Amino acid sequence: MTGVNETQRLNSLLRTHFGSLIIEDFISPAGVKRVSENAYSKLSSAMKGIKEHPAKDTIKEETHASLYEFITNLKNDPLPVQYSKAAQENFDARHHAWCVNRMTAFNEHSQAPDEKDFTLTYGRAQMWISLKLKYLTLLGHPTAVANYRYFHIPVDYADTVHPADALGITRPLGITRPLGGVRSSKLERAQYWDYQQQFRAAGINLLDF
Repeated sequence: MTGVNETQRLNSLLRTHFGSLIIEDFISPAGVKRVSENAYSKLSSAMKGIKEHPAKDTIKEETHASLYEFITNLKNDPLPVQYSKAAQENFDARHHAWCVNRMTAFNEHSQAPDEKDFTLTYGRAQMWISLKLKYLTLLGHPTAVANYRYFHIPVDYADTVHPADALGITRPLGITRPLGGVRSSKLERAQYWDYQQQFRAAGINLLDF
């Protein structure tokens, strides 16, 4: 009896996670949208309160479209194959601008400031874009594969924070479980940025998680 074929095993794993529709098309606008929706489904548990958002459907559609625009812009204005600090700063600025743009779009529709109102935090925004870019990389999207070394690690408690503890990466202040600390979905930009810098200093990239 022979061992498991690694290519077949990987293909089966991807198909099981993403489904046949995404496996067959993750390049077209519709395909990239499905990947974005898949990332959102992973994020949805951290989006408590979004069902009451007055413009949730419209803004979610706009967000899916903006993620296709993000990867298309990266295709048309690619980062150099040879990693450089300047190119990393270029990507960081694009990533930050996308997060701020989406936070503004969601939050300008919120009602009067109230803890019950949904707000798109930096922690939620970073997870949406970074997870989508990670999924495209895993699927083999040419633009994502060509640029993945610049991508950010999506910060999620189960998939990132807990495993990173064993690597000696210091958690952002207040990120604890069980309840009592700040959840990763509540991360502010400064906390998130410090965490990313620690990963980079340790030589950890997107595919290490």
